[in-house]
Amino acid sequence: MVKTNPSSSQVRRVAVYGLAGLQFFFQVTPAFAGVFQADGQSVAQTAMEAGRVLQGSNSGDAARQLLTSQASGQAADAVTQWLNQFGTAKTQLSVDSDFSLKGSSLDVLLPFYNTPKNVLFTQLGMRDNDGRFTTNAGLGHRYFTDNGWMLGYNVFYDVDWRNTNRRYGIGVEAWRDYLKVSANGYKRLSDWRQSPTVTDYDERPADGWDIRAEGWLPAYPQLGGKLVYEQYYGNEVALFGESERQKNPHAITAGVTWTPFPLLTAGVDYRRGKNGADDTRLNLGLTYRIGEPLAHQLDSSRVGAQRSLAANRLELVNRNNDVVLEYRKQTLITLQLPPDVYGAELTTVTLTPQVNAKYGLSRIELDDAELRQAGGKIISNTGNQITLQLPAWSSDRQSVTLSGRARDTRGNLSDIARTRILVSPAVQQQLAVSTDKTTATADGADSVRYTLTVTGSDGKPVSGQAVRWEHNGGTLNGENTTNADGMATATLTSQTAGIIRVAATTRNQTAKAADVTFVAAMQGELLADRTQALADGQEAVSYTLTLRTTDGKPISGKNVTFTTTVGQLSRTQGTTDQNGQLSVQLTSTRAGQAVVNASVDGTTISAAPVTFENHLDSAIVVNKTSAVADGQDSIILTAVIRDAAGVPVAGQAVTWHTDNGQFTQQDAVTNAAGAASATLTSTQAGNAQVSLSLNGTTTTVSAPRVSFTQQLYLTLQAGRTTAVADGNDAITYTLNVRDAAGQPVKDKAVQWSTDLGTLSAQQGTTSAQGEATVTLTSTQAGQAVVNATVDGRAVSAQSVTFTRTVRGVITVEKERVYPGARQTVTLTLTDAAGNPVSGERVDWHADSGNLWQTQGTTDAQGRATTTWESTMPGAATITADAYGQQYTAPVITVMPALTVSSVTGIDATGADGKNFGKRVPNSTWPGAKFRIDTENAAGTVTWTASSPAVSISGNVMTVKSNPAGVTLTGTDADGQTVTLNMGSNWFAQSATKYEWLNSDYDGTAIYSCRQLGAQVASSGALQGVISEWGELETYDGWTNLKNNWLYSSTTVVSGNGVKSTIAYLFPGGKEGLLTGIRGYYACR
Repeated sequence: MVKTNPSSSQVRRVAVYGLAGLQFFFQVTPAFAGVFQADGQSVAQTAMEAGRVLQGSNSGDAARQLLTSQASGQAADAVTQWLNQFGTAKTQLSVDSDFSLKGSSLDVLLPFYNTPKNVLFTQLGMRDNDGRFTTNAGLGHRYFTDNGWMLGYNVFYDVDWRNTNRRYGIGVEAWRDYLKVSANGYKRLSDWRQSPTVTDYDERPADGWDIRAEGWLPAYPQLGGKLVYEQYYGNEVALFGESERQKNPHAITAGVTWTPFPLLTAGVDYRRGKNGADDTRLNLGLTYRIGEPLAHQLDSSRVGAQRSLAANRLELVNRNNDVVLEYRKQTLITLQLPPDVYGAELTTVTLTPQVNAKYGLSRIELDDAELRQAGGKIISNTGNQITLQLPAWSSDRQSVTLSGRARDTRGNLSDIARTRILVSPAVQQQLAVSTDKTTATADGADSVRYTLTVTGSDGKPVSGQAVRWEHNGGTLNGENTTNADGMATATLTSQTAGIIRVAATTRNQTAKAADVTFVAAMQGELLADRTQALADGQEAVSYTLTLRTTDGKPISGKNVTFTTTVGQLSRTQGTTDQNGQLSVQLTSTRAGQAVVNASVDGTTISAAPVTFENHLDSAIVVNKTSAVADGQDSIILTAVIRDAAGVPVAGQAVTWHTDNGQFTQQDAVTNAAGAASATLTSTQAGNAQVSLSLNGTTTTVSAPRVSFTQQLYLTLQAGRTTAVADGNDAITYTLNVRDAAGQPVKDKAVQWSTDLGTLSAQQGTTSAQGEATVTLTSTQAGQAVVNATVDGRAVSAQSVTFTRTVRGVITVEKERVYPGARQTVTLTLTDAAGNPVSGERVDWHADSGNLWQTQGTTDAQGRATTTWESTMPGAATITADAYGQQYTAPVITVMPALTVSSVTGIDATGADGKNFGKRVPNSTWPGAKFRIDTENAAGTVTWTASSPAVSISGNVMTVKSNPAGVTLTGTDADGQTVTLNMGSNWFAQSATKYEWLNSDYDGTAIYSCRQLGAQVASSGALQGVISEWGELETYDGWTNLKNNWLYSSTTVVSGNGVKSTIAYLFPGGKEGLLTGIRGYYACR
């Protein structure tokens, strides 16, 4: 905040600086305008001395000394020679909250082309801010439209001399009466350098931009306001000073200005940025306009005119002339661990870390969680050596990672270093598994015996080894430890036909046995539809033969032979159908018991005996033919016994029989109507055959066949509740069907359905255990419910969840770029089925260069993009964090940029002459030659000139005519370019003629130069080319000067009135005074 009660010494200090600034600019700035075109070095020298004035401890005295030494000798001549030139000079005394003058500055704008429509100008400035001396040099163009606007652009070169931090700026302007709007961009030219003010940090100019607006009230032009928005980029940018560094800071400045008269402006600015950073500054500015009377600049009535566009055509460019710096922490400590450490399981290994620490190592902090989880540990960690005990070898995890960071004595931490620990198993054992046979019957009884033999590397049996048996079917019972002979045995049975594979594993080694084939076993039954029939040759007993394997599958195509002990068969041979069944009927004309047999592949299957009886006039009727087998639902059977005459027989003792169910009520004798009844219930599903025996006779009466349907109880269970939605991870469902008695119900048809995913089958049949299974997979995430339906009854399993698996790929446009290149980086996320994953947050990271977007979200195509800009040569890795995973892009190689390494003059012999550094010479003549060498080029650099004034052969340039404004462009095989602009100090003729100097006619120096549109070069011009090219007499066009004088147009008159010409003797170019009037000269 601004102090409201400054001390008297501070007030005096402000006054002294203000008076010194006024006196300085009243006398010096006209000299700047006059000297600018005649001798550019004079301006630079004056600017440098002015900088030292602002930096000195006694600014008032130093200002007066500078005025005496610089302004007094030059101001008079300059004002006379350049009276018609205009310009603007400005000094500023900035008073902050401590009333410090460190923010003082000097700026001058000088036009070199000024018409009503256009102004071309240069602007020079210097300032001392927080102990940093900064200079600014710029060129600009302003265009004035017919509708009252000024549109301009400019380019600046800024240098912070305390650490040679360099940047360039490009700006645009749009002004009119009472309003100024400007925008500026700043781009660094120098890279990281060690900071002289912030310990253990590097610094460099920060890239940024700003928008500035100033306006005044037309009704009261003395009062104005301004608004500035600034944005800079970097992790630690000192926009508010070295102690308040911020990431990508911005600031908004609002200010009020008061101008009582044109020369003086006072104001107050308030600036506020990120995280509450702010400052307040009082400003006192003195603006002196070159060529305008002082009385006008002190006239308050002229302030309104000052706000017009016409009055501001030569106003200073509105920009930030201070170089804003970015800082980064230096690498103070590094840690390197061996990439890989090898060792056998359970052994001890020692590794040596490599540490570089500026302030010395305090300790190494290790993360051994993965090592300890695997069973290893750290034995010692001295900083110089780390000793580890390796874990046991595992086939699931054959390596673990150990990571750590080094800490120095000041608490600084290194980056994380990692080493991979590779564990190898101990000496291998020999395993072998044998079988006693390779074929067995799938009847659950026929078994196969397996024997595992384990021997060591010495061939001896290994006892006590844990054994794990693995098999893909059947039932296996095995020993889990080898005996004294190094053996372990197992027994395998199966009720399912197929090939079964068995393997034994011990100590992470596995041996496989030979495949064993189980052949299906046959089961058969021959059933009659009744147990009694009349021996009348008409009533038939129907038999059904059913053949199945042990796992319940029908056996078709089997040849069958039927035989019987009584009666006649409808067939004696046949073949089973697709259901494994074959039927036959039996009738008889003779009473007695009949037994029917079926012979299949040498196996005889017999049916239960059936009785054929003589004809009796009796019958049994039922109230219904079907009931539920729940022990409650009943069927009532009524028998009527008649004699041969058809008369009911009362009092006949009877006995009821059934092959299924129980009688809950039964009559033992017939009533007066010859009738007897019984009530039948059952808990067993199936057909029931009821018969009635007439006591005292051999007659048995069979009732119509009835049936009991099962009372079913269904349960459906899922093997697990979650799976991955990849189309492969399956959940197994098991349906259990039981009857009312809790017994399993086999051969029941099952219908499967689901509301999500794909079932392995739509239909199934229950096994002998009353079970049916199905599996469910899905490529879509979500909840699924599976249903099973048996005999019209449905049951649902609990819901299960399918989760998605996300995969990601990062692509880049180019893997080989140059500094400053930008490209789009794309992350594509898909699930296990290849479907795009949208709406996922993505966090971008890069170990080099700049990311324009560090966070994003995947779109409908599963893509998220960012823009990456390369900054410096080297390898760059870009990563993206999404869905809990990190994805890495291909490594991008940033190649060094094409630059000029040196420019060398070529003398008359073709040998190298003066080295001009990285610029082209400013002074040239017809035939001047120089070579441009480059570095970091891709292939050959091809040079072109924007004008035929310069001819090119390879990388050698030959000047043909005036090259002012000519641009030289070099392009390498990758399209990189570098440009150089030719200078304007043109000598139309070098020292090729020896002529009269003081006369003006054909054959004299003055005449010859005028024919070329030039003049005889002055001593100052000749000093420039001699100083720039060195041994001038060695170059084409100047070789005549060897041991000769080179005359200038500059003359001096001595005290005795003798007029002499300044000339230069070669070699060496020593200056002298000659009275001769003929010699070598140059035209400029």
